[in-house]
Amino acid sequence: MPDPADANPSVGSAAVPRTAVAILTARAGEANVGGVATWASRLAAQLRQRVSGASPWRLCTVVMPVDAGAGLPPALCDEPDAKLISWPQSGDVLEMLELTRRQVLALAPDVLLPANSDLCQMVAQQVRDEAMGTDRPVRVISAARTDEPSNRVLIERYQPTDGGVGVSAVCADWLRDILRAHCTDRYLPVSMIPSGAPVAEAPRTPASGGPVRIVWLGRLEQPQKRVMDLVALAATLRRRNVDFQLHIAGDGDMRVPLTAAMSQAHLLAHQHGPVQLLGALGAAEVQSLLRSCDIFTLTSAAEGTSVAMQEAMGLGLAPVVTRIPGIERWITHNRSGLLAEIGDTDTLAEHIALLALRRDALARIGSEAWKVASEHFSAAATARKYVALLDNVMALPVPVQRSHMLGLRRLHSAAGSGSDVHGQAHWPRCTFPPDQAGQGMELCKLWAAEAGVEIASSPLTALPGKAVIFDPGQLPPTPAVVSGMLRRGSIPIVPHALLNTRPADRALIVLHRLAEEGFRRIALYGAGNHSRMLCDVLELGPCNGLGVVGFIDDAAAVNPGERAMLAGLPIVAPGRACDDLAPDAVVLSSDRFEPELLAAARHSITGRIPILPIYDMSLVETSGSHEAALAGG
Repeated sequence: MPDPADANPSVGSAAVPRTAVAILTARAGEANVGGVATWASRLAAQLRQRVSGASPWRLCTVVMPVDAGAGLPPALCDEPDAKLISWPQSGDVLEMLELTRRQVLALAPDVLLPANSDLCQMVAQQVRDEAMGTDRPVRVISAARTDEPSNRVLIERYQPTDGGVGVSAVCADWLRDILRAHCTDRYLPVSMIPSGAPVAEAPRTPASGGPVRIVWLGRLEQPQKRVMDLVALAATLRRRNVDFQLHIAGDGDMRVPLTAAMSQAHLLAHQHGPVQLLGALGAAEVQSLLRSCDIFTLTSAAEGTSVAMQEAMGLGLAPVVTRIPGIERWITHNRSGLLAEIGDTDTLAEHIALLALRRDALARIGSEAWKVASEHFSAAATARKYVALLDNVMALPVPVQRSHMLGLRRLHSAAGSGSDVHGQAHWPRCTFPPDQAGQGMELCKLWAAEAGVEIASSPLTALPGKAVIFDPGQLPPTPAVVSGMLRRGSIPIVPHALLNTRPADRALIVLHRLAEEGFRRIALYGAGNHSRMLCDVLELGPCNGLGVVGFIDDAAAVNPGERAMLAGLPIVAPGRACDDLAPDAVVLSSDRFEPELLAAARHSITGRIPILPIYDMSLVETSGSHEAALAGG
């Protein structure tokens, strides 16, 4: 079926613009220098120009703070239709959500474009539900902006929606699958639309000599952006005697560790080193920085399609970036950019050293990158596609399917047999952090009261029609507990994770509970992205204090003569795990392939060693008290 965004319906130029509202969040110290805020600002500006041949729309942006120090992202500071919600004096997340809901309603929206976070989706679903049955129904469009598993889970969690947009073909494909699974009676439009970026009339010409200027632009955080890789990259380039300057623009929770690591390695500019940490920059400052640089580098473990990379390609910088699905769609190795595997800073440094030496190759790759940007990323082209998608969503029948949550997570889409529960459920992939668990419980109680649902104290005593809110600081209940409640006609509720909690929180709960049960030698099954993220966030290593003694991975069998390591811990082949690691428990380290890992682990792990998931509690091995302890039920 053709992409609905290829259509270009038009109306008379005198038509009154419809209103789309983007709902974003902001956190103190994490100013958005490229990403969703930049997308919103540019799309709003394009729509004000009344994209040629397209229906008139305007885009307003409502930004929710998630802490008292949050401000309007720099990209939106000069945007007249952007509004920052004031942080409530009470500091109560519930009051902040209510203030945001009122602001969105005041804009009389036709379509909502929530960012992929719990807070934004909560507001969007509530506004959509409230507008049903009125003379101005509201549609919601889901956005898949990265290929991170947590983003897939969150979009699954908030249904129904009325359409979708993916910033890459990979994102659009999985988003289309999710929406089809939740809506079998009608077609929902899903379009692949890059975020867009300014494109220069011609690619810049790099200098013929002097230091090669490299830029990294984004949010300073580790699991996704892998910002700490820049330390190893800069150190390797200096060791290779490459004449370079590295400009790092952005802010985030890794700013202090990154500064300390660069300083310890004597890489910072004030130490006569080649690295400058520039902090958060406004849109004009970003463009000025990019125009002064030769190479754009990206170290991410996951992206949809990096907005910063699109901006750099639009000016003709040569991309030297990690090989991930959202990037490979646009970068052909040794033609429009150079690719390296995630975490392979040696190869990134080798590519940069080559371009510093061969300025003709630098100019050629930059020019090819500019051609890709000219064809796919121009702001006018992406705006036309957005208008077409918005028009297609508005042409759908009036929404009649309400959210089955009202801000609550019910673990079934309709009352039914217990055997259907797991197929209907989309299990929450994270829990509330301890300091927010109370707010999560209060939020669920509030919305339960609004829905007229009475709360029982225990799943064992819940009568038909009553609900049980499970502890948001614990893991979800097992399917057996849920099935029993549904058979009795009662309602299981698991609060949503607020404020972007991490999969590492789930892993930490499992590891702590194993320790409480007396397990002292724990092996993580899998040594891929998920395990690397756990190493970074939980600081796993030889003295981690969590009982983790190593990793089990099939890749270790490829070169059995080499001793593979991750964070100072050994990676062993499945057949050697019992002998080399002597684990007394195995934890599956994946948020997408737990069933497959469980099957592999059962085949290779001998004896009565418990094999435990982090996410899907239906996979818990029946092993006496271990199941109850780990399932929280």
